[in-house]
Amino acid sequence: MCDAGQFAVAELSLSSLFADCETTAGPEHPGTLAVLDLLGSTQFRRERLPESARSHREARRRAVSALGPDHPKTLKYGHNLGCTLSLLRAWDEGCGTC
Repeated sequence: MCDAGQFAVAELSLSSLFADCETTAGPEHPGTLAVLDLLGSTQFRRERLPESARSHREARRRAVSALGPDHPKTLKYGHNLGCTLSLLRAWDEGCGTC
């Protein structure tokens, strides 16, 4: 859906998938984290920046706990959060995510 530019449909599907992943695999499972981050990226593409920041922030927070602060996925989620915060001009938070 994302590749086809159908971001609104993708966001709805990813929201549902995220809820299922949390229930089935757990809140800190790598698959759950990946879906949450992808949801944030989809929200970003829809210019829903506050929602995107929340999704990326939560993916990063959980990844720090589950994978560690230096894990490549944790760093990716932090990067995605930083991009969103930059567009929101949330400089103070953006400087503290690394």
